[in-house]
Amino acid sequence: MLEGLIFNQFHFLLEFTAGCPDIYYIQNTFRGALGYYLKKTFCISSRDSLCTECVLNQQCAYSYVFVTVAPPGRVVMKRYPYVPHPFTFHFVFKEKNLLLLNFIVIGRAIDYFPHIFLAIKSMGEKGFSPKKLSFSIQSIIDMHGEQLYSGTEETFVNKVKRYSVTNSMPARDRITIRLLTPLKLLKNNRVVRKIDLYLFLMSIIRRYSLLTYFHCHCVEDVNYSLIKENVKNTRLITGKTYFQHISRYSGRQDTTYNNGGILGYFVIGGDSMDVLFPFIKAGTYFHAGKATSFGHGKYCLEGEQE
Repeated sequence: MLEGLIFNQFHFLLEFTAGCPDIYYIQNTFRGALGYYLKKTFCISSRDSLCTECVLNQQCAYSYVFVTVAPPGRVVMKRYPYVPHPFTFHFVFKEKNLLLLNFIVIGRAIDYFPHIFLAIKSMGEKGFSPKKLSFSIQSIIDMHGEQLYSGTEETFVNKVKRYSVTNSMPARDRITIRLLTPLKLLKNNRVVRKIDLYLFLMSIIRRYSLLTYFHCHCVEDVNYSLIKENVKNTRLITGKTYFQHISRYSGRQDTTYNNGGILGYFVIGGDSMDVLFPFIKAGTYFHAGKATSFGHGKYCLEGEQE
């Protein structure tokens, strides 16, 4: 079991005022709206200032959670001004006008969950996206069923717990992986349109290493060279996947681009699954591949709930 990853998963039950929007549409627009309301509510700098130049970029909720400026004194990613975001999310349709927002917060970012809650609450009250979507938060419970917010009573529990990954299933010689949101993989800076098992598994291991280092302040004694060899010996047995095109407009860059990825399922196997399984299990929480802060790369293992 990997104990370095500290996180919590928050389940927001959202009731939309005019029916549920398309899942892909809200996945693409939610992230931008979250950043807008975090900045509007908690940033004290001028509108055009850069987080990299702000002395509070490691303490500010907007900068740390949404922009994620690289901290000083780091020994990895030294050439990069930003590091992986300490959150991801995905939506699940419930019924009629109800959506479940599963929001995962990692490491020190859990301290900013009240800020995230207020930003999402403002988003629902004031509306977001060109369609002016609005919603109310009916309830929030954490990954172990503890209620943190009740919309009817307007009560919020400010003290949030922290958890580590537990393996609820034994390791197996083969695993079926179902992609619930588009998996975005890059090879030579180009989007991969068919499942590449090596890229998929290495993205999980890399994300685990970086998230635990930057946000959980943990450097585990893990032989990544050995794990890399185990990844090379893992094989793709069968599966059925396809590429889902999703167009997204970026207001900051004033351009439209393809933010799609791979969906479907695939089965992997090999003699080293006992070594890789803890990482694969952890990845069901923090997602795989690129654009995870857009909700991409969410997957589940056959036999487990989403």
